[in-house]
Amino acid sequence: MLELDFIKKRVDLESLKALLSKDKNVVFVDLDTIVGELKPKSTLILSPSFYWVRKEQLPVKYSFEVKKLLPSLFDGLLPSGEFSYKATKEGGNSYIVFAYSDKEIVERLQRLGIKDAHIGEIYFAQSELLDITTPLQISEEFALINQDGIICKIPLAFVDSSQDISFFLRDLKLTKNRINVNIFSHSLIDSTSIKRGSVAIMLVILALFTKYFLYQQTLNSLEQQKFSISKSYNLPATQIQLNALKSSLQRDSSREIAIREKISFVLRAPLIGGSEFIHKIAATKQGISFEIELKEPKRAEALRDYLQKELEIDRIRVVDNIMKVETKS
Repeated sequence: MLELDFIKKRVDLESLKALLSKDKNVVFVDLDTIVGELKPKSTLILSPSFYWVRKEQLPVKYSFEVKKLLPSLFDGLLPSGEFSYKATKEGGNSYIVFAYSDKEIVERLQRLGIKDAHIGEIYFAQSELLDITTPLQISEEFALINQDGIICKIPLAFVDSSQDISFFLRDLKLTKNRINVNIFSHSLIDSTSIKRGSVAIMLVILALFTKYFLYQQTLNSLEQQKFSISKSYNLPATQIQLNALKSSLQRDSSREIAIREKISFVLRAPLIGGSEFIHKIAATKQGISFEIELKEPKRAEALRDYLQKELEIDRIRVVDNIMKVETKS
């Protein structure tokens, strides 16, 4: 598994380098021949065997008008099937027009072992090799020549001398005349992989839909419970109102707890049993108030020292033998 992961990472790295590299890896492709090394996102130049080409004088003012005429220019010249068309302007009313079959190109590339990952941009030899002045040998049997502005594939035996096309490709400067071949409508991926991928995608979609459905059910149930509780206890309807009520209740609760703790502290005062008593104790806005019946007035000083340990005394009065105390909050 570690080895497979390493190989995968290496391939991905090579693909990234190929994308970022300014120097494109150019490969020439004929029906049964590949000239160059296939790498991720290679630039493919297709031989004339992959397309039909004509030079035409067309009475049109704008290039976009040519597209309407292209199918009719190849009437009676193409076999049955679906074809794509392209035109490049040479100058004036002179155009080079192409017809090609996406399906045939993809199937041929597949038979040559060229995969989707290998394909970056695709060009025709007509646009990229137009500047050749000597025949280019593409295999042991065939060569390419420039015949009156049309790149043609002819038997190698018909030329006296030639140059290997691999040398020409090294310094080739590509034009902007890329060909849009619909690779994915005729995918190089086998049908089994497509079916497996489709099943996997459907399972993921089903799982996500199920999870979303369950989530919605839970959410609806919680909302219903929230509504029922609010109605039962006459609670506010909005979240803002609920938060305000919650804060108010929390403040009241904290105040009540503080008062209970103070009262508990007072009730633990070191009184003289049988002689000293707490007469009354009450909560006030400021804190608490209470009265202690003393055995004798001088006991007030000792009790005051005790009470000040945890209470903030606001006022102490001793009337006869009654010690009256008020605290702050």
